[in-house]
Amino acid sequence: MGRKASLTPTKRAQIVALNDLGYSERKIAMKLTCSKTAVHTALANHRVRGSYTDQKRTGRPRKTTPQDDRVIRRAVVKSPSSSLTKLRSILLDRGVRLDKSTISRRVWIFAPRAQGGHAGALSTFSQERKKILEEDASFHRPAPVMSEDED
Repeated sequence: MGRKASLTPTKRAQIVALNDLGYSERKIAMKLTCSKTAVHTALANHRVRGSYTDQKRTGRPRKTTPQDDRVIRRAVVKSPSSSLTKLRSILLDRGVRLDKSTISRRVWIFAPRAQGGHAGALSTFSQERKKILEEDASFHRPAPVMSEDED
């Protein structure tokens, strides 16, 4: 699950102002309809950094831009069974060099079922296997036992 939307800088400034007026964290949370933890975190961050804004998040930057993502999405919607190599060549024509695994992740995000080119073969295999097992079970089914009264 992702993060919940953080407090706006305006709301953080209100928290600091109410704290300066002597309000407790619990009363500030009730007054501004946010959690007590959010109030505590906003006050602690203001004490440490002296700012009302979020700290820059760490992490590896994305290789694709929103425009690249739209190109991939359009190509997948237009032709769901197109190969990753074909998608890669479309992106190379635009001057974007991406690894197949990156393209594969984006395709999975946009159309999770688009990658199942072999899913039909798998379901056919499982249906055939089921039929064979049913036939095998009927072949080995024991004959009904007759009681002496039925003779």
